[in-house]
Amino acid sequence: MKRRSPIALLALAVATLTALTTSCTTFSDSDAAARVGDVEFTHDELVAQLEELGVPPEQLAQADIARGQVSAWVAERVVEAQDPVLAAEIYADGLFASGSICLDVIATDSQAAADDAVAALESGTTFADAFAAANTDPSLAESLGRIGCLPLAELDLEGGNPLVDSITDINADNPYAIALLPGDAVNPDLFVVSRFVPFDELGPDETPVVTGSVVSAEALGLDIYIDPRIGTYDDLSGSVVPLV
Repeated sequence: MKRRSPIALLALAVATLTALTTSCTTFSDSDAAARVGDVEFTHDELVAQLEELGVPPEQLAQADIARGQVSAWVAERVVEAQDPVLAAEIYADGLFASGSICLDVIATDSQAAADDAVAALESGTTFADAFAAANTDPSLAESLGRIGCLPLAELDLEGGNPLVDSITDINADNPYAIALLPGDAVNPDLFVVSRFVPFDELGPDETPVVTGSVVSAEALGLDIYIDPRIGTYDDLSGSVVPLV
């Protein structure tokens, strides 16, 4: 019997954000594509990165193609400006305080099994051992239950996904939640234990998601310039968007 993966269910709740549109605005390579403070990202550098990514030559002059790459460059500068100590303190307060959350999950087949897993974790059992003892979803085996870090802006909080709903209140002081994912005629119910991953356990690919969400560019006082032919920087989404 094939079980549904909590990762797949959570992915359905993530509203995919994209910086690409159907605009055909073009730009030249004679000035800056973007600037954060006194650090500049030239059009030559932008084109070189797009070429490395395999963008066809005929698309290199399109602003919509450039937006995603410029967004990524600006995001890196925002992360560099973050105070990691402050980021860790704010992250510990949970999703709504920090703007992101990082999760481990264990999928079990009963409320009792989920309760036992939480009790084991609270008694000091490592997550790896609790996962090995209780997880029933083979699709989680490769990642050992790690879902990763999810920005608040990408979570559909109104979508009625029980797994998303269950993680909104967990934090460093209240690190566990259980969500019932109802079954159907083919699949049984799943009881998913979510664990709030502490800041000091985050991997190198996860920390930037957290630090980039904690304090916005505007709050950091960063002066961000985007070539208007490419778009403008939206502080709420942390990305470059088309000029309206």
